[in-house]
Amino acid sequence: MKLQVSVFATSCALTAWAESDETLLLQTHATRKNDPAEQALSESVTESHKIKKDTKDDFLKNMNVSNPAEMSLLVADYAASAVKDGVRLDDATKAALTAMKQSLESESQVYMTNAHTTDQDLLTAQAAAVNGCDSTYTQSGSEDAELLATVTSRGTAHTTCRGEQDGLLVDRTTKCDALTTFIAGVSACPSVPGRDGMGAFFSSVGGIWAQQQTWQTRENECKAAEDDFTAKDGECDTTQEEYETNFCTLRVQMHETCAAYTTCYTQAIGALGETTSSVEQNEGARKIEWTAIEKIKCYIDVLISDSENEDRQTALGACKDLEPVTSHLDITYPTVSDEQTCDLAPVAAPPCSPEFEAGYAAFNADFLRTCVPCAELPAHLQHPGGVSELQNLALGRPTSMGPGMWSSFESKYCADGSTRDDQPPLTPCTYDANGETTQSGSCQSVCHTGSGPNAWREVEMAETSLVKSVQVVNAWAHCCKDRIIPFHIYLLDGAGGTIASKQFTQVQDEFVWEAANTANVQKVKVMLDGSNYLHMAEVFVMGRTTVAAPPAPAPVVIPPLPADGTCPPFNADIIEAADWKFGGTTGNGHTCNDVCAQFGKVCNEQSETLQTLICSTEAFTALWQHAHPNAAGNPSCNMAHSNCRSYAGTPFAQYGANCYYFCPHDIPGGTRSVCNGNNYGHHDVLCACQEAA
Repeated sequence: MKLQVSVFATSCALTAWAESDETLLLQTHATRKNDPAEQALSESVTESHKIKKDTKDDFLKNMNVSNPAEMSLLVADYAASAVKDGVRLDDATKAALTAMKQSLESESQVYMTNAHTTDQDLLTAQAAAVNGCDSTYTQSGSEDAELLATVTSRGTAHTTCRGEQDGLLVDRTTKCDALTTFIAGVSACPSVPGRDGMGAFFSSVGGIWAQQQTWQTRENECKAAEDDFTAKDGECDTTQEEYETNFCTLRVQMHETCAAYTTCYTQAIGALGETTSSVEQNEGARKIEWTAIEKIKCYIDVLISDSENEDRQTALGACKDLEPVTSHLDITYPTVSDEQTCDLAPVAAPPCSPEFEAGYAAFNADFLRTCVPCAELPAHLQHPGGVSELQNLALGRPTSMGPGMWSSFESKYCADGSTRDDQPPLTPCTYDANGETTQSGSCQSVCHTGSGPNAWREVEMAETSLVKSVQVVNAWAHCCKDRIIPFHIYLLDGAGGTIASKQFTQVQDEFVWEAANTANVQKVKVMLDGSNYLHMAEVFVMGRTTVAAPPAPAPVVIPPLPADGTCPPFNADIIEAADWKFGGTTGNGHTCNDVCAQFGKVCNEQSETLQTLICSTEAFTALWQHAHPNAAGNPSCNMAHSNCRSYAGTPFAQYGANCYYFCPHDIPGGTRSVCNGNNYGHHDVLCACQEAA
């Protein structure tokens, strides 16, 4: 705060006043009688800053305070004493006080105005960040809606296809049954008779042969119906696969949208809440200081005035009654949108779930492809934003209270989710397994301490939490709701340290504190500021539990290059340390720089180290199986030869089959694999590609 600096920069000049007006310095402080608060502060200041008769510098000591309110009272007292005794200041002292006034205006008040603007701009920016979460959410929601339309379209296409398949099944059954019936009705060929029966024989055979055309027609119709059905079955299976796959993609996308929004809103509203609390304090303090400075300036005008003493007395009274305008220091607290509820209903029943399978109930189960379930959602998507769903964190949690307990109204009754508070007789509620009260008459779900100073009640959450709001429901219904006033709600960490607090001073049926997603809360405490009983019907703590982040992956360990000519045992971390690529399968002479560039990556110094570590059959085989396109058909790379190679760009595969690792005995001498060389066009280099910096 610049007030003290600017006001007391003139302390040396004020020495003249202190030395030349000793009478003024010896006056007692005048007390304003009309303002009890100001009177009390004046009495305190008077006691703390008495002017000693034998010390001329005491006035300067008294002026050397950093509290503008105290400074205002001191100057007022001195001005009142000066006017009362008709004391006139010399020119040097007037000049010093005039400089002080100008400093207050040009430095202290300008500083406060600028600080006000800074606070306002910060609030506005943080409110915009909160609302910006909604804009991003809306945009992402539009993308989700497009994919949802695709999923719906695929689902409709699948339903249509299965309906057409049912029709083709009927057609196939009809036509193939007709063929079967026809074949069953064809007469068997007669046996060849003797000479006398040959005429009848050929007549019979001719009749059978005449049915061949009918058979061929029905055979063709049956075959065509079977082919149509088989083709449609394949088409429907493909459509079903597309539908289910797109559904799983949509499920992840919608959960990602929700997680991103929840994270954005939780962080932004939390930052805004913290800033709002700080700015509220700054705003009040600035207005008090501004008022004090305006009064100081007014009293300085009285002290340096050359007017008649009667006029100075009038001006002194005006300073006392002055109520400076501070509206220019008002902070506009921006309104922000409430947190939206993520709508995940469209993906609540993923493929293979009973609800999803119910949509296939009308289809012939024999023709459906085997359902493939969606992959399990990662933890951060199961709990969007790294937190659980909004819930009452206090429900059923361990509680304590004191001092003692009145009657049988235990602390647990304020964590049972019930606010029941019937008229007397006073009987604690009891509940059955379904949560229904077992009493036939009135009962109360109320927690009640004994009487004493700072009576309290505390609940501990299951996990570290983000607290959005706390609601205290007052009791009793029949009397005494004023006993709780005044009281505080405290948000505490696991060690019991206060993170934030809120005081309530007016009697209400319910007290609600919007705690703006205060983080790291483990306990919530309600405590009276005075001495009395504490009784409440319920304490709701609405918020989200923090979900532990997944463990960080183990660091990749790359062994050092061998110093003794012996290749180190193969470490699988080498595979994870890079994006391994081969330069081709037929020999094209590419360098590792070329190979990596094809994939938008680079070969660098780390790449050369990793490539040099491919210095054994074991290491090359692992990379061959991991990265070479021929590995599926040839899992054992041909290493019948025993010669390693130290050509530039090694290790490599020759003609896509013979494999050569880097020579370990060359490494101690400084030979390394390289990124920019390949001696032979038929060498397919093995490259450890990296992301570009």
